[in-house]
Amino acid sequence: MRYLLSLFTAAVLALTATPAIAQTLIGFEGVTEGTPITDYYSGLTFYLAGDGASRDPVIAVENTGDPANRFAYIAGGTDDLTPHGAALLSDGGTSDSSHYGAYFDAAVSEVTLQFMDFGDCVAGKPTGADITVGLTAFNGLGGVVDSDSITVPYRSLPDGSSLTLHVEGSGIVQVETWGDPDCGNGIDEFRFVLEDSDDDGVPDAEDACPDSMTDVDAGVPSVRLGTNRWADTDDDGVFETKAPKGNGPQLSFDLEDTAGCYCADIIAAMELGAGHTKFGCSISAMQDWIGQLP
Repeated sequence: MRYLLSLFTAAVLALTATPAIAQTLIGFEGVTEGTPITDYYSGLTFYLAGDGASRDPVIAVENTGDPANRFAYIAGGTDDLTPHGAALLSDGGTSDSSHYGAYFDAAVSEVTLQFMDFGDCVAGKPTGADITVGLTAFNGLGGVVDSDSITVPYRSLPDGSSLTLHVEGSGIVQVETWGDPDCGNGIDEFRFVLEDSDDDGVPDAEDACPDSMTDVDAGVPSVRLGTNRWADTDDDGVFETKAPKGNGPQLSFDLEDTAGCYCADIIAAMELGAGHTKFGCSISAMQDWIGQLP
């Protein structure tokens, strides 16, 4: 589960019958240097911890000497925009002990973070103790959900290498890094997956039925799918129907339209008659349900 990667590889979501929520990637390449990270992405709040820095993390850029090959990453502290060493920008100077954290607007189930190893972390530097860096995830009560760490030799990684950390579990609302790669702990890429308790492809924050039972499991329709009736009979997130002769209503519905609620959920919430259980939700039931959603 714990990997040292030379290049960042996106985690691949397992294929399921229901649509999977794609990982949200926050990449920083192409963002203007000096941009406060909270201004760049509003879905979560990054912060600094443990170094006394007085301002938000910002975007910095590593100057590789090739103007066409500049590498952007998050950096924190008080002198991140000051070139040093071999004209490289990293978290050097006063912010060598900085750590990073993030608060999420909605609960997430996975977080993947990629630390960058900078140009002053090159082979041949003086030896020292191995360095351990890590990432810890917390729930809303401050309890630890998961933690990942990796230990690397002191200043021995080639320039451009990366350390990838991954945590997962239910109800993650905060993550924070710990330890220092010593010669830089900028974050290049940050990925997260919104919590989806019932695995229906609709995140809990947008799901009106976060613990719903599928139509297949609930046995809807219990007799057969009726004409102009709707139910997700194959658990693919799209409601099936039996069209009448002629053009029919030309309507389609999916779980995104119904805020993660199956026909069985709609029947229960709207206290519909037994006919809907037997033959599926009527057009009016589907439209009434969608119409009352926030």
